[in-house]
Amino acid sequence: MKKTLLLFAALYFSLSFGEGWGEVAFAQTNLVPNPSFEDTINCPQMIGDFKAANWYVVEQTPDYFNSCCTTPNQCSVPSNAIGYRNAPTGNAYCGLFNYNWTFYREKIGVKLIDTLKIGKKYNLSFKVSSVCKRGNMFSNATTNKVGFLFSTVKYDLSHLSPTNNFSNFKADSLIKDTIGWELISGSFTADSAYSYLNIGNFFDDSHTDTMTYWHTPGTYVLRAYALIDDIYVGYDSTQDHIGINDVTEKDISVYPNPSDTKFTINFNGYYFQSISIVDLLGRQIYFDYKLTTTKKEIDVSQFPTGSYIIQFNASQTKFNKKINIIHN
Repeated sequence: MKKTLLLFAALYFSLSFGEGWGEVAFAQTNLVPNPSFEDTINCPQMIGDFKAANWYVVEQTPDYFNSCCTTPNQCSVPSNAIGYRNAPTGNAYCGLFNYNWTFYREKIGVKLIDTLKIGKKYNLSFKVSSVCKRGNMFSNATTNKVGFLFSTVKYDLSHLSPTNNFSNFKADSLIKDTIGWELISGSFTADSAYSYLNIGNFFDDSHTDTMTYWHTPGTYVLRAYALIDDIYVGYDSTQDHIGINDVTEKDISVYPNPSDTKFTINFNGYYFQSISIVDLLGRQIYFDYKLTTTKKEIDVSQFPTGSYIIQFNASQTKFNKKINIIHN
């Protein structure tokens, strides 16, 4: 007799995670609205014309770049005032001075879709690209420490965010990619009911590491400018415990394991509401909630070599199976 487990509607959000990963599907919702800055209030026309939907200025004059900009050499994508840079996703990104004279910092903020839950673990990530440019909008250095500061109150130009050498999540290493994009990822456990996300460098000069690209003594001060895109904040579903029920790991078979091209999952008569595959950092690279058969083939030929976890989800059960992908 087949044992039927209740179905439920699953939300998912697609986000590209670095080169070679393609589209990544998350079983949990990204809590950041407009995470890739694609939606606009109005098309920007000049540097400093910050009109990304949902986002707002927290400090100074951050920049918004979108391909809909029609002003030459200003704020279009990929060609603009900082040079030439394709967006990692879509046709937009934002830019921030994260190190400048007289302790100058540019920051942006957004209200999260849902308030973070105290004691819950969240996966975090963003993509960043360093700018090396002479002339107007010059940037002659790079830094670390660009990252996230969560808050329970809204910071803006009338209520500035603190720069007190603390952030919840940041780039610990120098940001060195001046052509492509670096993925900065990690996690943290919420210690307050945070409703707002602020992005920038929240560390003073003495606590920020720098690297100079070029310097003309007596002419230029040290300035570091970075592009930001693909912001992600999502509940870490891997922390959920497996429920007690009449289906166990041994009831489900996955073969061949390891595999080079595809896996077959035999559900052996059980029905699940969804399955997902995560890497060992907890990033989900596959998700399916339309399970209509008792067998499922998954193409993994484009997944990088490594170990992964298949998560089986139902209303009253959750368990994992480890799989290995080995490309010859």
